[in-house]
Amino acid sequence: MRYLAIIIALLALFTTQASSAGDILTVPISVPIAEGVSVPNAVLAECELERKLAKSLASEAKGPYRKVVMKPVVSAETPGHALDIKITAVLGPGGGRYSGPKSVTAEGTLYADGKVLGTFVARRHTTRGKHTCRMLQRDAEEIAEDVGKWLKAPVMDARLGDAG
Repeated sequence: MRYLAIIIALLALFTTQASSAGDILTVPISVPIAEGVSVPNAVLAECELERKLAKSLASEAKGPYRKVVMKPVVSAETPGHALDIKITAVLGPGGGRYSGPKSVTAEGTLYADGKVLGTFVARRHTTRGKHTCRMLQRDAEEIAEDVGKWLKAPVMDARLGDAG
């Protein structure tokens, strides 16, 4: 009887430690724009798209994760659960809604101590809004919502939002 109690206590301890490792997610402070991606200078200077996406991701990840930590660089080497994400395309000509649709595409990988748990491509586009920056920021917010839902059950090669 005493051995059974010890075994149950050890199992509870290991289960708690394993689940607590997945309770914290690290995301970047600023989502980088992938090398070679062309982004209009005005968008880079005025829209703060990289910070908006990162902040929205941190907020949305609090559903699936108990705590979200923001760090300057996130990669496979980041301990624990880590979301490595990059902006891979931006369509943002100046002129707001009068210059056509705006879109943002991002790609990401979720790691657990270096092991890949899932990957995704997320894209959102809009024709609603008056100002280019606000339209792109809305796209970034929607991508963050899509990623937040995906984090609950990550899979490989997911196509999120308008990328599906």
